[in-house]
Amino acid sequence: MSDIINLYRERFVESLSELKKKQLYSKNEIKCIIERWTKQEYSLRRVGSNYETYKHAIEQEIEADKELEFRVEKSDMFIEQKKFQRVFKKRIMQLYSRLIRRYPRMLSYYMEYANWCKSIDYHLTAVSVYQRALKYFSRDLSLWNALSQEIIEHNSDIQTARKIMQLAIEINKKSEEGYLCYFKIELNYIHKIKQTIEIRFKDLNKIKDKKMEEENQENNINEQKEIEESLQQLQNNVNKLWKILTIIYTNGIENIDGVEFKSKFIPIIYNEENGQELKKQILHDILNEEKQPKEVILEVLCDTLSPLNKQEALDIIDNDVFKEVSEEKKNKIKNKINGVMEVIKTPIDYAIERIEKVQVEDQIEAMKKEILNINREYLSKLKIYCIDTVMKTNINELNTFIEWVLKTTCDEECYLKIIHYFISQEEIEKAKKVFDEALHLKKE
Repeated sequence: MSDIINLYRERFVESLSELKKKQLYSKNEIKCIIERWTKQEYSLRRVGSNYETYKHAIEQEIEADKELEFRVEKSDMFIEQKKFQRVFKKRIMQLYSRLIRRYPRMLSYYMEYANWCKSIDYHLTAVSVYQRALKYFSRDLSLWNALSQEIIEHNSDIQTARKIMQLAIEINKKSEEGYLCYFKIELNYIHKIKQTIEIRFKDLNKIKDKKMEEENQENNINEQKEIEESLQQLQNNVNKLWKILTIIYTNGIENIDGVEFKSKFIPIIYNEENGQELKKQILHDILNEEKQPKEVILEVLCDTLSPLNKQEALDIIDNDVFKEVSEEKKNKIKNKINGVMEVIKTPIDYAIERIEKVQVEDQIEAMKKEILNINREYLSKLKIYCIDTVMKTNINELNTFIEWVLKTTCDEECYLKIIHYFISQEEIEKAKKVFDEALHLKKE
């Protein structure tokens, strides 16, 4: 190992020599850097080294790189951007490369490396990192998306981005995320073109508003014509891209069934000026879906539309397509859209409803029936409700009813309710008897 480390040390000296020549670092500081790198190498090659070992070394070099940038900025003399200024960045890249080579199946390490590259505007390196990751994570669509976005944002290479996403979809034909990512990338490209159109329009208006001298009129007219032609071409490109978006959507729904998938395109284009035709097509496809129940389709549509336009979501409920959906279901959806919380009833709520529908004189029998049939989870609460109700409506039968209740399974809460009642009636012996029974059962 020492021979390899010594070889590295020679390379270290060579790569750091320029820092000393430029008087950015002293001889002792260079020596300290070499020692730090040497220690890192020994640590990384040790048997117990792991991700944390690499991470510690990387963090050291990130701090060193910041220090170098500070010294260059602080230096009085003009220092042209040279290779030596990237010495710590190069070291960081070496460390990250070795990390992902050692742990090739840890996607998070690739993403960490790529994010660092992007943070220092090393976008080509970031693209290279994503491409390396795809060797092992070809089915991870977030990776394909990140790669495409990086290419289109920093190279404006829409053709390459398209090829990447088309390949991703080819590998992951049944993945919703693939089509949605590709769709968003094309839409982002449309936004970039529109920004260019806005800039060109401003240029055109400046020319129109500018008062030109007579001899410059011809040049002015030519420039205006050139900008107008450019604007027309850009607008044509936007129209073509919307056709591509329609194709992506169409291909997606051919491979993936269900209104849930179709509905995911709506929020993406809802507020797009040129997206209304496609939105109509998507809504038409959803409304005419035959493989899913109408109430499912209605709920999905309303869940999609309500955050975007509450009124449109409410209006869709009255569409003739949903005439077979029950009014109860429609009302639930309306309440959900309007933010009315639906009361979720429990078995005890239904039991109480049934008891209250019975005539007062027949309620005790109804109570007994419900107590015997209700789930154990709600038994105690129902008994307490029944005791309270009998106290109000049929006090003469209360003692008899309590005797019956005590013959059934009771928990601590129920016993306490009965004990408190007997104490309130100054029937201490009965209260004591119930207490002893409860205590006996608890010991068992």
